[in-house]
Amino acid sequence: MSGMVFFLVLSVFVHGASVSPINPVERSEDIAFSNTPQMYGSWLFEGGFSEASFSGLNPAYKISQGDLLLVQIWGGLDFQAELKVDAQGNVFIPKVGPVRLAGVTNAELNRVLLNAVKRVYKSNVNTYVTLQSTQKVKVFLAGLVSKPGLYEGQSADSLLKFIDQAGGIRESLGGYRQIELKRNLEVIAQFDLYQFISHGNLPLIQLLEGDVIFVGASKGEVSIEGDVSFSGRYEISANNSDLSEILAAVSPTSRATHVTIIEASGLEVNAKQISIAKAAGQTIKAGARIKISSQQRPSSISVEVLGEHDSAREM
Repeated sequence: MSGMVFFLVLSVFVHGASVSPINPVERSEDIAFSNTPQMYGSWLFEGGFSEASFSGLNPAYKISQGDLLLVQIWGGLDFQAELKVDAQGNVFIPKVGPVRLAGVTNAELNRVLLNAVKRVYKSNVNTYVTLQSTQKVKVFLAGLVSKPGLYEGQSADSLLKFIDQAGGIRESLGGYRQIELKRNLEVIAQFDLYQFISHGNLPLIQLLEGDVIFVGASKGEVSIEGDVSFSGRYEISANNSDLSEILAAVSPTSRATHVTIIEASGLEVNAKQISIAKAAGQTIKAGARIKISSQQRPSSISVEVLGEHDSAREM
């Protein structure tokens, strides 16, 4: 009897020592994270935009309070100074007085200033004015960004800078295709970041204090694999998207010839294959799997026969 008790205790001890408890929730999250394919555009927000402000020329930019201008006047009046637009929207020029520049576009800035100076100096006077820096503004980042909050920048900065400051777009949740700029509860502009990634198109905007940059949810995505420069997940702009748009973004290799489209419809899974040349007009639904492949066949093959044989030629 004592031997049996000893055997049971030893068995429990041995088997217990070989078991290490695993938290199933943590384990499943690790597996899901490591196996999640990369989203097209996920490399965009890695700190490159948050470090600097935009200082380029936007002709449509409207001068506003707090902007810093370099004003140069010569001829009948010699004057040069950096002037800040005051709370009334004016800059003050000695012997001329206040000149209202708020609301004037960058393209019209020099003409408006020259006309104001010529009201005092009728002839022999020239002006040159440039926008040195724009006013600082605080903008709300809302929606599916990593760190929603209030961020500071300049009114001429792009929305890329502010999204980058907020840690970028949340993986697997946020959308890149329809980012909204809201002002006084109204959407005044929408942006498709895939246009910037694929074509370099980024409209210049002018931000105001209290604006909201809103990142909504992804509209849907497809998976891409095969003979392409980018393999992973690609967000489509609506429930359906044109295959040619997707292929233009992910860049099939030179050897790619065909596309296999696998889509679920209810309980059925349908697959079809088409030539890349016929991609235009082909509708792709969210959730589809797209595989790009090559079906090129060599026009001739060379076979070398070793050993004794009747033919003297290589086949």
